[in-house]
Amino acid sequence: ERVFVSTNPVLSTQHLTMQPAQKPFKISQKMLVVDESGVRQKNVSDVIRDQASKDMTNPMLVGSYSDLTMVLERLESDNPQHSRAEVDQLVYKPSQWILNYLDECYFPNNEDGVFHHSDLETFAACINTLCVNIDPTTAILDLKSPVYVLGDIHGNYKDLNYLSKNVIQFNNLKYSAANLLFLGDYVDRGPYSVETAAWILAMRARFPQRVHVLRGNHEFYSVNGDESTYTAGSFFHQCKDLWGPKKGESIWNDFNTFFDGLAMAAVVDERVFCVHGGIPRPLPDKTKDPLNLLRD
Repeated sequence: ERVFVSTNPVLSTQHLTMQPAQKPFKISQKMLVVDESGVRQKNVSDVIRDQASKDMTNPMLVGSYSDLTMVLERLESDNPQHSRAEVDQLVYKPSQWILNYLDECYFPNNEDGVFHHSDLETFAACINTLCVNIDPTTAILDLKSPVYVLGDIHGNYKDLNYLSKNVIQFNNLKYSAANLLFLGDYVDRGPYSVETAAWILAMRARFPQRVHVLRGNHEFYSVNGDESTYTAGSFFHQCKDLWGPKKGESIWNDFNTFFDGLAMAAVVDERVFCVHGGIPRPLPDKTKDPLNLLRD
């Protein structure tokens, strides 16, 4: 017996392509920062160090910022290639910062809850760092149970927050009963696409062996950049609304770099097939296994 899990009934052939170009590990040295004087270039590490200097009065933050600054100093060398351990360290700190930041800024006191952002600059720097340093995954994920399987979220951070508070024990997957598998469509329509995508990005970086993320049709530029259809619910619109037109577009591109490397489907225990868009059209050659073709 085999089980099929999907969130959408149809997957068009145009969504069966991936562009997970392998990239050497490197830190993104530049990001756009918009201030009163206009657009200027600024190092990611400078953004974090600037914020660290503001938070030195908080003993809970000093150690975290100090560790991250030390890692950034080591990585900002003439050699763009870095060890696996260095990249893991680079990814760990920003991911934990994002999770803590979202938890502090979100107030679930009405229908959708509300975010009161206090540090969009460091938020953007951490998103950028994660998006350019997370490895693309294989097209098909082979997973073992137990796994919580979650369908379309579409910017509904309220439900995602409920998940994090009630399913993930002590806000740490180390103590949870099962791994997480997300089936796609994290952005558009809902009010908090940026925060939803950032939470999933951070969890994927923080717990790479336990959080698995598939690509839905809304994880394509052509869909999540369609402001004419989704207006204020558009992911592209919400990025620009938070950071301004130029920096917002840069962050939107960062997220789509991350989306480009997501898997298309997962198979749990070799019998449960999980995909976002549905069963694709049959292959002309019925002797070939489509899953093996995707794995190849």
